[in-house]
Amino acid sequence: MVNNPHNALFQGVFGQPEHARGTLRAIVPPAFAEALDWQTLTLRPGPFGDGELKHQYTDLLYSAMRHDGGEVLVCFLFEHQSTPPTDGLMAQRLLSYQVQIWSRWRTDHPRAKLLPMIVPIVMYHGRRPWSEPRSFDALLDVPAGVRPVIEPYLVRFEYLLHDLSEISDDELRDGAMRTALAKLVAMCLKHAWRGEDFIKIFGRWMNVVREVTRAPNALEALAQVVRYILEVNEHVQPAALQALLVREIGPAAKDTLVTAAQRVSNQGIE
Repeated sequence: MVNNPHNALFQGVFGQPEHARGTLRAIVPPAFAEALDWQTLTLRPGPFGDGELKHQYTDLLYSAMRHDGGEVLVCFLFEHQSTPPTDGLMAQRLLSYQVQIWSRWRTDHPRAKLLPMIVPIVMYHGRRPWSEPRSFDALLDVPAGVRPVIEPYLVRFEYLLHDLSEISDDELRDGAMRTALAKLVAMCLKHAWRGEDFIKIFGRWMNVVREVTRAPNALEALAQVVRYILEVNEHVQPAALQALLVREIGPAAKDTLVTAAQRVSNQGIE
């Protein structure tokens, strides 16, 4: 897979159930969220390995149990380009993934009479509004005159779109279900690669950064975020970032920044 800082940050953080749990719960409809036992959220190996797509997307497949004992699969697909895909076929890709998941499910559960539900989700943080059709049947060439009579026999589904540009910073910061690291990562995905004023934005999130530093493996998590910032925003000077973190977090932040900067440098050499 091609090295990509968006992929690395997303998979490194949301590939951990503790950080994915609150994000997924905030995305799905509230009534559906209440039906799930979120403590059973488990990362599953996904069937996402087909050539060109794997260079563009980071795909996470989670399963969770319903309170009534049934299992649901949540397909978490991350779209990280600065513009929506140009082919307009995201829904087709998601359908392909779902068919692969169900095929593997049938192999693992040969006696099952029902298939698990799959909830496809696309997280997006591009500059332009998402313009792709969210409904699969919108991709089908069906004459308007015959659609009413043929529609019951067509494949129909929509995917959930989680567009970070449509979510205010206050909503991201105050999300009670998200961990501090998940909040900080969402903010960085939304802002860090967009322009020159990110240090000012980052400064307004120091209360969340301090909360991150109180969690287990805090410095490692913070180093991952800092590394992402330095990789995607050429306007952020390490000295300015270091001064901000040392002032707000303390001397330990200096080592975090040095470690992150060294990794960025090493990747550049490679």
